Amino acid sequence: MIPLIETLKINLQLKFLTDATMKSFLIIVVAGLFGFILRRQPAMARSILRSAVVMVRPSKIGEQFQTILAESRNRMPMTKVGVVIGLLALICLAMPIGVVQVAEAVDPEQALYQEIQAVYKFQPDPLPENPTEAERAARREQYQQKWERGLQLCEQFLNTYAESERYDEILYQKLVYVRNLKSDDEFEISVEAFLLKHPTSKYANKVRKLRAYRLENQFRFEEALAEWDRIDDPALLPEVYDRKGQIYARMGDSAKWDEFNLLRAELILGKPAPAFSHTSVYGTPVSLKDLRGKVVVLYHWSTRDGRTVSNDETGGEISNLKQLHKMYGENPDFVLVTVCSQSSEAKLKQFVETHAMPGIHLLVDPELVPYQFGVDGWPYYVILDKAGILRESAHGFALEDSAVEHLVKALLAEDTDVAGERIIPRISQLRANRVDEQEEVIAEYEKLLAFMPDNPYIMWEVRYRKFELMMSGLYQKRPRGGDATAWMNEAYDRIVEASQATPSLGDVIVSEALELATFCSRQGDREKTWALFQIAVAHDEDDNNSAINYAKEQPERFAAIQDIPEFQKLIAETPLTEANRHSLEANRKREMYAEDLSDAHKSFVAVKVDGEIFTGVILSQVGHILVPANVTEAETIRVKIVDYRSAKVVAIDWDSGLAIVKVDGQTDLRPVVLGNVEDLREYIPIPLPNPEDGYTYPNIAAISTRGYPNFPNLPPEIHRRAVERPTERSVGVMELEIDNHGKVTTLTVARPFKPGEIIRGDALVYHDGRLLAVAVDNEARFDVWGASADPIPIDQIRAALQRMNIIDLIKSEIKKSVE
Repeated sequence: MIPLIETLKINLQLKFLTDATMKSFLIIVVAGLFGFILRRQPAMARSILRSAVVMVRPSKIGEQFQTILAESRNRMPMTKVGVVIGLLALICLAMPIGVVQVAEAVDPEQALYQEIQAVYKFQPDPLPENPTEAERAARREQYQQKWERGLQLCEQFLNTYAESERYDEILYQKLVYVRNLKSDDEFEISVEAFLLKHPTSKYANKVRKLRAYRLENQFRFEEALAEWDRIDDPALLPEVYDRKGQIYARMGDSAKWDEFNLLRAELILGKPAPAFSHTSVYGTPVSLKDLRGKVVVLYHWSTRDGRTVSNDETGGEISNLKQLHKMYGENPDFVLVTVCSQSSEAKLKQFVETHAMPGIHLLVDPELVPYQFGVDGWPYYVILDKAGILRESAHGFALEDSAVEHLVKALLAEDTDVAGERIIPRISQLRANRVDEQEEVIAEYEKLLAFMPDNPYIMWEVRYRKFELMMSGLYQKRPRGGDATAWMNEAYDRIVEASQATPSLGDVIVSEALELATFCSRQGDREKTWALFQIAVAHDEDDNNSAINYAKEQPERFAAIQDIPEFQKLIAETPLTEANRHSLEANRKREMYAEDLSDAHKSFVAVKVDGEIFTGVILSQVGHILVPANVTEAETIRVKIVDYRSAKVVAIDWDSGLAIVKVDGQTDLRPVVLGNVEDLREYIPIPLPNPEDGYTYPNIAAISTRGYPNFPNLPPEIHRRAVERPTERSVGVMELEIDNHGKVTTLTVARPFKPGEIIRGDALVYHDGRLLAVAVDNEARFDVWGASADPIPIDQIRAALQRMNIIDLIKSEIKKSVE
């Protein structure tokens, strides 16, 4: 720094600098030179700046510099104009270029930390409603760049500032990027290292949460549950209960799902709201304490969330908010507050003004939203009563079929000064779900109905429960022989009575009316059969003609009314939908090929590997078995042919995920018959008459030897019959696309409400047992409602067999066995 000062001293003493203009020019040149150095040589610039910081302290260098400036001022005084020009030049040229370097020079750790947080919080703009593949790819690339940059900065910080008090926080953020970018093994090693070195860190629970989600995504449900159990942060407890409930649902344990839903609700609801205050984007202070005495709806959302920003006047979140505000906005005891996150003030204001969004609008960092609200995503709403008690906390924001507007109405009418039971609708419903006795369930719902008398959902639930209880009692009294006239008359009267009440029970009435109509037809009561059929048609929801189509599909059930002209006219004038035609044809083929399908069970065997059971497909009479390729990684493979026998690997095709194993000494096994793509074409999902209603998903037969591993509560004899022997079940074909060349491009099947039932080699077969697809272990995907998989279709199975040259091998083996 000394040579620089000497140089400056010489320049300040130059004889030709005799006027203010030249002095101003000198400042401009120096500023420009400094800006150039900042751009081209940031390291040199930081050195200069650090030295400048030191110089402001009393020192010999500082005294010398002050002396130089004083001498220069005495010889060549600068005008105010010159000073202003010089400062402007410094601001315009140097500061914009070097502001980051200045910050780094003064506090480099803080500068790096802020850069890390900027990357961590960065979110790309949301995709449009119907994005193109190019837009999706660009979005993925944005996230990839964010993760890679974030990981690089985190590692730089951790390597440079090992003693920083922010070390744990940055290490946690690094783990987030590792989870997104690295392998499962690398992530697990990083998690273990963090928990070993920082077991008491405030970020330890968040790290465990990352691991729990990863384990859940790997279907390691027991381990995921154990990891959630280790989390002891009260702020994460609502999420712990929610995730444990979701995991149990994926495991097929609905009782546990209900249990944890109730635990979460009881943790959040019925409690005083936490302290929460903020200033709206228009400068209005908002405090929940000041809103006591009012019913408050807190709507949590983001301008980034497509479900929130939909402004469809026939539905969507904004439309619902407007409707709710229209209902109660003029009531002085009602307040709507929207809490927006991950946006900017400018975007929020623009959105609110463009869509005329009602309410008081807050822009709040998600970290500042009290965890006691239970908010864990968008859109999410919280409702507080006049006493500031949380009465609802839930995802979404729907009207009509939901309790939102009815709960608000009930809370506005509620007198909080009167002592009494405080009804929490969500808790009441969840408790009702866990009660076995229908009378207790009905009593719980009747309390809800007294609290919200205009809620059609609660009215329907009370009517439905009472009707089911009544019909259950009736069916228990149904005579098994002899004269059933009295019972039939009583059941008929009950259904007629239920059909005249409102709100309509819809499909419930249809089902019961058709069932009793069938009974009446067998008893020869033409009048009651016809009356019940008319009730079923009248209550057929959405005009989908399910009652009429049912009568078309099974005319024998309605023999007593076949000669009624009105009945024949209904049958004749109601065309079969494509789905009904398909259903009729499928039923016909199932009956035709029932014996063939039963016989085809002999072409499937249980394959046991490391204690797990897979389904194998017999390819030859001499013991060639088609299995998932991951079976071959085990040391021993055993196939059950009468009893378990050892098998050896013959061929593997990793491209398809299939392999062939062979059990020696076999000569009379029943090989499977391979189907073709044309057989598979029959299972293409069928569009419903109304496109918005979606599709009818045809069922395809699945053969499995694994029993029902996710349903331990089934009777033991069912498990015994289904384990290690071929059993048949149905799965829905959710997606099936075949191109013009006869190649299957997409095949997805699902087993609703039955998680885990279509993996590990289970075979999908035609009505007569011909093989159409094989599901492999690593193709399964789980969610709350079931499991789905992308099995390998028959054209790819045939191609895999060719690549493995198995046909010629089988012929050779058969020839040897004959010789």
